[in-house]
Amino acid sequence: MKSLLAIVLLSLVSFSYTFAGEEAITGENKSKSMEDREVIMYDFDLEVEIENGKAVATWDDFPANKGFEWYKLVYSTSNTNPVYPHDKTVFIGERLQLTNTFKLDSSSNNHYVRLCAVILNDDYSKDRYCGETQHLITSESDFHTEEINKDHSKKVEVKKTETKTEAKKEIKKEYKSENKSDTKMKVSSNLNTALKTRINVLLENFIDRLEARGDSDEKIAATIDLVIERLEKLSGNVTYNKIVDYMILALTELKEEYSNSLGDIESVFDGF
Repeated sequence: MKSLLAIVLLSLVSFSYTFAGEEAITGENKSKSMEDREVIMYDFDLEVEIENGKAVATWDDFPANKGFEWYKLVYSTSNTNPVYPHDKTVFIGERLQLTNTFKLDSSSNNHYVRLCAVILNDDYSKDRYCGETQHLITSESDFHTEEINKDHSKKVEVKKTETKTEAKKEIKKEYKSENKSDTKMKVSSNLNTALKTRINVLLENFIDRLEARGDSDEKIAATIDLVIERLEKLSGNVTYNKIVDYMILALTELKEEYSNSLGDIESVFDGF
């Protein structure tokens, strides 16, 4: 009886080791990484064209019944046969995403592009279906067009900015003119008609004296500036505030008339 029991126990131990070994082998197969699996060749009919320093890739869709997970578009300037995941992935897409545009490396003349489809198998392992590598050869002119376009865009942007700036200046100028007119009306309304008449006569006589002594327009404008400075010093006096404000505004307008005069150009017409 004891010998029979020993045989049964020995058989159970042997079976356990055998089962564990089989499980280990099966697990190893399941966990075998995609990098260790062979690449399965597939014709995607991949086409790649060069446009302004970029690659425009298009391809046919992968069959829907093969456990499709995603597309991987891989790119290299050194590996003549790039493959996911070892080389640079420039695009990851779903099954019906059949085109992509990516920037080429301008430091290289050779470019290798390849499309792979990653497939999930029933045992949860993954395979790669990859097409033929497309080899592109570029020159400086392929990237020069891009630089020209960038330069043109910058020029257009600068022109737009300048136009906006000029428009803002015009608006500001119009606003200033309108604001000045409003200010004059406001200041003028603070004085009675008789007082304004006296001030206007005073300023007219002042200008007449400057012209009578032969002062040039530039000198008259400079003299008006000096008078305005003196009047501004009196603006703190409550008694004179309204009068001073009106006089400064009137003198400023007079100064603009002399600043905008034709000057020596008028002498051209003398003697006719």
